Amino acid sequence: MGVGALFWNAASGNNAQYRGTSGTQPTQISEAAQELRATGEAQAVLGDICFTLGAVLVTGTAVWNYMFDPAPAADDVVNESSGGWGFMITPTQKGGLLTGRVRF
Repeated sequence: MGVGALFWNAASGNNAQYRGTSGTQPTQISEAAQELRATGEAQAVLGDICFTLGAVLVTGTAVWNYMFDPAPAADDVVNESSGGWGFMITPTQKGGLLTGRVRF
């Protein structure tokens, strides 16, 4: 998604220059204006593709993880027969100790 945003940013810069909102405006029938337009359109399409691909991958990964890799049961974690995570708070003389554990 980040690459798509970079392409969109480049395309919007070309569009601003083409439309004259960036302070410089080429003649609309000039070769430079046509090049800016063609480049901006290509960058916008690449931005759309990259952003959509990134969004699909993130959503697909989240759905896949939720559907096919559910969290282990409490008994599995206690018996250490499956992965899991946990936190432990231990009081000490000068305060406390917070310990985190992840098992794959």
